[in-house]
Amino acid sequence: MKYILILSAFCLSLGACKQSAESTEQTGVSIPEFPKNLEKVFDAHGGYETWKQMKAMIYTIKDKDGDEKQSIDLEDRREKVEGVDYTMGFDGAQYWIDADTSIKKNPVFYTNLMLYFYAMPFIISDQGINYSEAKPLIFNGKEYPGYRISYDKGVGISPEDEYFIHYDPISYEMTW
Repeated sequence: MKYILILSAFCLSLGACKQSAESTEQTGVSIPEFPKNLEKVFDAHGGYETWKQMKAMIYTIKDKDGDEKQSIDLEDRREKVEGVDYTMGFDGAQYWIDADTSIKKNPVFYTNLMLYFYAMPFIISDQGINYSEAKPLIFNGKEYPGYRISYDKGVGISPEDEYFIHYDPISYEMTW
């Protein structure tokens, strides 16, 4: 499956649709309130309830300089990134790196970076996120509606970041 995921970092935080929790009796998963079509995007990719039951993600990124293994606790976002000449991560309180001095990666910005690609669309369901409709994207003559995602002040390392997610208006799948 191909994904349309337009990620941008911009300034200014606008938005509406704050999350308010409501329980789901069947799974015990607290489901925030999302914009209606964003809920459909989550459903098209397996469902929010299924996502919230996941505990961890572990994947390997192939690289010409050697493979990199990333392990992320989805509940508290602790992470460990293991490369050929370095190990870095987030222990729940601080970012750290144990590396050869030639490594130029900054653990504050690198840790959790790939998670934003691999965990779409669910990564944009965290607390402190605001949703507003984005201008539709037109690609190869087809229009893809979307949402602009911004963050409350004090949320995350870079709360001024914005993300945009666009989806197929019929299948609600993120499409490239």
